[in-house]
Amino acid sequence: MENWNEILEAYALGPEILSRILVDIPDESIDLALNKENWSIRGIIHHIVEGDDLFISFIKQALGGLGGEFHMAWYFEQSQVEWGKCWGFETREIETALDLFKANRAHTCSILADIEKPWEYKLTISWPDHEPIEYNIPDIMDIQIRHLEEHLDEIREIIKFHQP
Repeated sequence: MENWNEILEAYALGPEILSRILVDIPDESIDLALNKENWSIRGIIHHIVEGDDLFISFIKQALGGLGGEFHMAWYFEQSQVEWGKCWGFETREIETALDLFKANRAHTCSILADIEKPWEYKLTISWPDHEPIEYNIPDIMDIQIRHLEEHLDEIREIIKFHQP
């Protein structure tokens, strides 16, 4: 997406889109997964929300206009699956996560509403085994929008897999 207003709108709609898909999932199905190696729907929801929460700090740091690096080395010290275990993805209730997702997205959009040139706010991220990559705020928001869409597809796949 290249239009700032479209990015803000799509980003803001994320919690509503996630909530809409969950309405059709019975409570007893929230712990379904494709197999034992994959997260359940519950785990995916927590992964979406926690990942989103991590990158809000990128947006706030970038808005400082100082450039530099967004430090995530601590996160790469173990796998996403291990972080999920540390943070209780498969056991925590999802309601507070959904509330956090909604509040974070609304709060972030309110911070960004008056930013006219969001492409000017940039930071680098050093991914494991790669050179640092420079991202701007819309890049990160687009990544989070697509991240949600990918995991919604995964949730749909789980539901379809378990249908009689």
